[in-house]
Order: sequence, then structure tokens, then C-alpha cells
Amino acid sequence: MLDRPQTDYTRDLLDAVPGRGTVRPAADEREALLEIKDLRKVFTSRQSFFAEPRRVVAADSINLELTRGDTLAVVGESGSGKSTLARMVLRLIEPDGGTIRFDGAAVREMKGETLRQFRRRVQIVFQDPYASLDPRLKIGESIVRGPMAFGASRAEAVAIATRWLEKVGLGAHALNRFPHEFSGGQRQRICIARALALDPVCLIADEAVSALDVSVQAQVLKLLSDLKAEIGLSMLFITHDLRVAREIADKIVVMQNGRIVEQAPAADLFDAPRADYTRRLLDAVPGRDFFVRRALADAV
Repeated sequence: MLDRPQTDYTRDLLDAVPGRGTVRPAADEREALLEIKDLRKVFTSRQSFFAEPRRVVAADSINLELTRGDTLAVVGESGSGKSTLARMVLRLIEPDGGTIRFDGAAVREMKGETLRQFRRRVQIVFQDPYASLDPRLKIGESIVRGPMAFGASRAEAVAIATRWLEKVGLGAHALNRFPHEFSGGQRQRICIARALALDPVCLIADEAVSALDVSVQAQVLKLLSDLKAEIGLSMLFITHDLRVAREIADKIVVMQNGRIVEQAPAADLFDAPRADYTRRLLDAVPGRDFFVRRALADAV
């Protein structure tokens, strides 16, 4: 059935699978928006008073760049350090060493209003859309609080919230509804609208589609790609799923045990992975051979 799907519904499901489409071409060389050099983080914990401390290396001399207007996907298994990396960029976790520069400014040196403005310009969407929204607040209130915190009047903030809810495909009627009235995919769209209501130049998506089913994943990925093209958004996209990375990324960084084992333009990484770990990840992708055959057939 997979080689020759017989129904339109089956074909629609197959087309919705992340990574089904053509690999995105490598981006032209442009200015780096985010630069990370020699970033390090070690977590230490003690199971008991008598036990030796346990050290977990979450980031071991990380070096990478996010080019302005591009999407950089950071891929790895659970525990590879990719989410820790995202949180260090936002200063939610302080690194042990290294530098983070955003738009030329040293992030680790930011304080007060400078740090506050940085966090407005770099927003994050988390993995769980059910935990990301306060169930006691209507959707409109969840979104307007951000713009109002940065000086917008309530009327201006409501207009901003309405505009972004329309952009993510929900519309103004969502303003006066509560989170429990929406599906998981709709809630993630709301989280995206809330993040973009602050007019960021960079969006960090930390496993933002992993809790969604395949067809909803495709919708959210298309939404993010459309927004990137429309407003020039740069994205740091954290995922464990290479199919998702293939769908959305210009460049892919592969992490293992806190270290970068490979980074390359998306097309190059899928065509000729250099690291054994990357090859194992690719071999583990469900349906990989089928989608390779389909991609080759489409290219003919």
C-alpha cells in the first residue's frame, strides 16, 4: 500500500509526514544573528551525602551560528543537551563558560532593561501546548499581557492579539475562549501567536511539534515556514526528529552527549552524513527507505 496508495485520504496522510517534501536548499551566506562559541555547561548532583557527585556534561564546547532569516535545527536524542542549549541562549540557565552573541551584543553581559529587551526580541515556544497556557486566563488575556508589559495600551494589545490569531488561522473569536476549548494543535498555534505578538526577530521552538500528531505537525511546520518567509523570522528549532528538521531547516546541527558531532546545510547532511551517529539517526527514521524512494521518484 505504501508504494502505491489507493485512496486520496491515504495520499493526504503520506504528504503530511514531516520530511516527505524536497530537502530545502542551502541558504546563501548572510550575516550571523546568533553566534555561540565554546559554550559549556555541566550539571552536578549528589544522590546521597556519602555518594560521589554525579556530573552530566550538557554542553561541551558548543560552537554554532544562526544566520539572519534562516532556520537552524538542533537535532539529537533525549539527553543530548539540545534543550539546555536553548535555555542558555535565553539566559534561563547560566552557562559555565563560553560566549553567546546576539545581533553583535554579548548576551551573558546583559542586565536590566537590556536583558529585558533581548528577551522580547528572542521568544520561545515550548513542547507542551497544554502546560504552556494558564487554564484560568482567556486566550486574549494570555496574549495581550506581553505587549502591554512593553508599553502597548490595552486597545493596541488587543489589536495585536487579534492580528496574530488571524495569522495563525484561529481568528478573533478565540480571544474570549479558554485553553480547554482548543485542541493541542490549536493551542500550539496560540502559543506561537503569543510569542510573535512581541515582534521578535528570533523564535526558539523547543520540540514545538513533538506532542502533535503527524497531520497537525505538518500544519504547524507550514505555519512557521510561512511566517518565516513573510516577516523574515529567524528560528532555532530544537527537535529529536530528523524528518521534522528536514522539513523546516536550512542548516542542521546534530548533538550527542552535549557535543556537536556534525553540522551542515540540510541537503548536504541528508545526502552525505559524515558522522556515524548521524547515520544511525537517519537509519532509525521510520519509513526512511520509503520516503527516499518517493523523493527520487518525484525528482524524475
